[in-house]
Amino acid sequence: MKTTLISKLFIITLISLQISCSKENIEPDNTVEEEEMEEDNLPVAPDFALTDLSGNTVQLADFEDQVLVMFFLGHNCPFCKGVADDIESKLQQDFQNNESFAIIGLDTWNGNKSAVEAFQNATGVTFPLLLKASEVAGSYETTYDRLVVVNPNGKIAFKGNNASATDLPKVVELVKALLE
Repeated sequence: MKTTLISKLFIITLISLQISCSKENIEPDNTVEEEEMEEDNLPVAPDFALTDLSGNTVQLADFEDQVLVMFFLGHNCPFCKGVADDIESKLQQDFQNNESFAIIGLDTWNGNKSAVEAFQNATGVTFPLLLKASEVAGSYETTYDRLVVVNPNGKIAFKGNNASATDLPKVVELVKALLE
């Protein structure tokens, strides 16, 4: 009898906890996300000037009035190589004909030109790759295998804290929204 009563109390407690947890999940608090998306609350993207594989200087000002996706990568990072094809197909190929869109890759491992060219050849990416970007990653407070989106007003609309593969669907949706 005692065992049955204890078992029933245990089950009732579990059900109460489950109902309590379920109620918390019914109405999520989206206030933080909404506040983050307000233009005034977005941080200004730090300026940079880097060299691409063709020897041209590329700077943030080159992307004024565009949605800019920045793929921070390590030229020999297996995760970066693995996600590069998806970034190419879901961002570069899907949006390349939109004049309001741009994407660049920034090598945060400061590889030489041939190392970054090897990354490009291995992955098949067609967007510009920039050399010696570790300081830029520092100024954006990020690391390799991360995505950052700068809106047309030069503000950081998204800074990934997860691997690029994890954040890519969010970035695609944000780019679509910013291009509308």
